[in-house]
Amino acid sequence: MLNDLKSIQLQRYYTPLYEDAKTNSQVKNLNKLLKSFFNYAVDERYISKTPCGGKKIAIPGEGEVNLDENEDDIVVFTSEEIQHISNDLEDNQIQALILLKLGTSIRQRELLALKWSDLSEWYKDLKVQRNIKQVKIIAADETSEYKTVIQTHKTKGSFRTVPIQSTLVPILEKHRTIEKQEKAKAGPSYIDNDFVFTTNYSSPSN
Repeated sequence: MLNDLKSIQLQRYYTPLYEDAKTNSQVKNLNKLLKSFFNYAVDERYISKTPCGGKKIAIPGEGEVNLDENEDDIVVFTSEEIQHISNDLEDNQIQALILLKLGTSIRQRELLALKWSDLSEWYKDLKVQRNIKQVKIIAADETSEYKTVIQTHKTKGSFRTVPIQSTLVPILEKHRTIEKQEKAKAGPSYIDNDFVFTTNYSSPSN
C-alpha cells in the first residue's frame, strides 16, 4: 500500500539508479516529482506523511550538480520505471494524476486545472487552457487567508494540445468511473465542476 512506503525504500531505489548511470540531477528530479505528488496525497489524506520529506533521503552524488529548483525541469523515465510506478499505485486514486503527469509532462498546476471537457473523444489528446494556484488574500482588517484560483492562460503560446498515450486511456476511464462513484456517495453535497482531479466533493485538488 502507498501508505506503507518508507523513506528507506525510496533510498534503496535511488541508489541503484545512480549506480546504473543515472545522473544526480535525474535522481534528484525523480525525488522532486514524487515529493510533489506525495505532498498532494498528504493534503488529500490518502497518506499520513510523505516518505520524501525532511533529511531522511540522501540523493546519490549530491553536490555534483547545482540543480535549479524549477518546476519546468524535464524528468525522463524509462517505460520500465513508469510501469513500476503504475503497479505501485494500482487501485489508488492518485494513479491517474501521476501517470498523466509522466505521460504528458504538462505542469502540475495545469494538470490540476484540467477538466473533462478538455479531453477529446476517446481520450486521444487534451487541451491545456488554464492553471490553478493558491493566492494569499489580505482583508481590510489585515487578516489573511489562502484561496484557490483558477486562471485561463494569458499568453497564446501557453494554449496547446497534448497527445495522450494509448496506455493511459484505461487509466483515465477507471478514474472517471471512480469519480462517478464518489459523486453518487456525496449526493447533493457534490458540486460538479467538471475537474478531472478533485476532492471527494468536486472542488479542484491543489
